[in-house]
Amino acid sequence: MNSSELLTIFESLPEIELFRDCAERSHMSFGLTGSVLRNIVLAKTGRREQFDTLYSFVDAFGDIDIIISDETHQGCLAQALFTSVPFADCHSWDFRTESEAARASTRHGLVAADLLILWFDEKRGLSLRTLGQDVEAILDRPLQPQRTIAQVVARADTPFQFLQTIKYARIGLEFLEQDAPAEREFYKLIDGWQKSLQFLNLPSSPPLWRGIIPRLEIELAQLLLDTANWSTACAFVNRVGSVVPREWHKESRALGMLLRPELERSTRIGASLYRSRPRARWRFSVITEDSGEEEARISHQSRIPWTGLELSGTNPPSCCRYADFEEGIAVIAWRNSSPNRTLEDERLEPKEYGLVAGPATPAQREVDLSNVDNLIPISGYTRRGRSITVRIDPAYLKLVTAGRQSRFLIGLVPVSSFEDSESSKQTEPRGLNPESEKRRRREAAETKKKKKPAEGATRSDV
Repeated sequence: MNSSELLTIFESLPEIELFRDCAERSHMSFGLTGSVLRNIVLAKTGRREQFDTLYSFVDAFGDIDIIISDETHQGCLAQALFTSVPFADCHSWDFRTESEAARASTRHGLVAADLLILWFDEKRGLSLRTLGQDVEAILDRPLQPQRTIAQVVARADTPFQFLQTIKYARIGLEFLEQDAPAEREFYKLIDGWQKSLQFLNLPSSPPLWRGIIPRLEIELAQLLLDTANWSTACAFVNRVGSVVPREWHKESRALGMLLRPELERSTRIGASLYRSRPRARWRFSVITEDSGEEEARISHQSRIPWTGLELSGTNPPSCCRYADFEEGIAVIAWRNSSPNRTLEDERLEPKEYGLVAGPATPAQREVDLSNVDNLIPISGYTRRGRSITVRIDPAYLKLVTAGRQSRFLIGLVPVSSFEDSESSKQTEPRGLNPESEKRRRREAAETKKKKKPAEGATRSDV
């Protein structure tokens, strides 16, 4: 693939045209870089045919990287993007200057495609740039590592470098459609870290590694969710589990779930990332299902298993009014281990499904779609692929329940089933409770009072 072919792909994406509009209206040049560009390049290299939206190439728990010429422009550009590009607020954005991006490009674990920049100038121009290399050379070998990632001498940043090695392997395994010699190279890289991690005596130095665990959880989850071959992904994660210190397994329940040897026998794996309350730490959970659980849930009409969110805390009365995604984005992702089921997920038509939530008790595992009064339609974004990923606003759920509900189940249901439920609700009216009836009569009386002056004025004019 050459640069002309890549630009043709970008020009076909609807979001890119809107980015160009933002650059023109705001008189501001900026660049798109990072994982989104890398994923598009590698998908085209892997002979992918469908390029319908930019959001299909955002990692399940990843963000969209934007380069700005001046950090003072960030607020203005963010406002332009969020008001002009649909579903922009359903994704996380990372704004940085070109000098900051250049420093980040020297990290271990990056591949050549990570250095690409799709540049938008204020005259609607579209061009490809790089952080220090030739564009065509990058497109010729997009998976070429930018720095050696084999660690020989143990250092204080060894846990971080180990994490970057896993990221490098994740990128490579995502685009290997079948067994390849490159897999053995990834195994060698992981095995090479065992002595370095042991040499640091990490159990006695938790500050060196506790901050690494949340990122390690997400890297391993994304590897399992999007790697081309499920068995290959599980084999690699098992290799990682044999290298990391046992203390890491104990520190995190999610990490322990991901590193279980029996994970490969699961029929589905899911993960969720969200804040349970304003300014809280991110909560990351991993769920797996075996064949019995999967068959039991087919009748409940959610394309993904009903997934629980535990929310707490309400905004104080003096706080500002509700705003979209004021507490961050809740991300839920599910993947089937079966190749046939995975292929079906890649062919998902998001417009045929709607996101709904239902208040739930701690022991409840699914929502009854026939009980329409308990369903909460929610806006968000659904990404199809090897894993189905949904992004929603958790603060909205607390708003519509007035903060009285703390646990919700999220599902992705066929639009037709929800319309049938709404239709059933209309044809089968329910009696109002006394409080609701009293309120209805009061509102009707107030409406009549408002109409009388207007009707009198009309008659006198005639």
